[in-house]
Order: sequence, then structure tokens, then C-alpha cells
Amino acid sequence: MARLLLDPSPEDARYLLDHHAPAGDWLYTAMEQAPDQKAAFAWYLHNASLSDAAGYLDALSGEDPVQAAATAVLIKACMNGDPDHDKGWYSALADALLRAGDPQGAIGVLRGAIGSFPEEFTFHHALGRMLLDQHQLPEAEAESREALRTAYGDQRLRAALLLAKVLQAEERKLEAL
Repeated sequence: MARLLLDPSPEDARYLLDHHAPAGDWLYTAMEQAPDQKAAFAWYLHNASLSDAAGYLDALSGEDPVQAAATAVLIKACMNGDPDHDKGWYSALADALLRAGDPQGAIGVLRGAIGSFPEEFTFHHALGRMLLDQHQLPEAEAESREALRTAYGDQRLRAALLLAKVLQAEERKLEAL
């Protein structure tokens, strides 16, 4: 497992998968190194806790809308309606819904997260990025500005870059610069 994490190779990934090594963070590296081993990953999905299964399926689903929808179902099953408990799931759920072809559902999840955590950079930034991708530029600009307002440290760089991209999309190139 250590060798796979330090010097990833498809051979080490396949070996660990074939021998049902204990689940751990190495599985995400194995997914990158041996994406053709879907049956082996299914064993881990079947034997995982609900939250681990949601994470594994999320990593495996890529852009496949059906697998992304299944991921969203698992993530929703991990949530209990308490914002403090669900905080770590909001972004993953929004991303899964977006990949499943439900951008409005994804946007709704992030708006709900912002309602519970209005000073949290993460949700403003994710929503601004999603709104930009959906070409909802005035809303994207507002969320990008909120991301910049709530950011600290290196988050300020990411928020400023997002705002610049929105301004550029709005053809406000001088402001973007």
C-alpha cells in the first residue's frame, strides 16, 4: 500500500485489488492506476460502509451520468438533515447532481449550504463556479464576490481567479485584469 501511494503503478494497484487488501486511501490511487478493474472495485463497494461506498462510487463515476446519479443517492443516504453533520457532503452532492445532469438540483444544494453557512468560502466558490458554467453570469459574479469576501489565505487567490473568469465572460476584460 505504501509503495502504491509513494510510487503509483498499475501492477501494484492490481495486486492489492486482487488480494482484497484492507480498504484505505490507497483505493483512490488504485482507481487512477487501474481504472479497468471495475469488478475488483465492486467488491470494495459491496463491503464498504455507506459513507465509504459513497466516496468510492464518487471517485469511480467520473462523468458517467448514471453512476453520478447513483453516487448522489448514496450521498443523500449519508445525510441526516443536520447542517453541521451534512456540511462535508454538500459539495460532493452538488458535484454528483451536476454530473448526473441536474444542474438546478446542484445549485439548490449549494444555495441551501450557503443558507446554513453564509460565511463559508467553499460553498460560495463552488456555486459561483457552477453558475459560471451554466452561463448565469450576474449570479456567478455575485457568488464570486461573496467567495472573495469570505476567503482567507490561498482561498483569496482562487476566489479572485473565479471572479476574473466571470468578469471576462461578461466581457469586462479590464476589470478582470
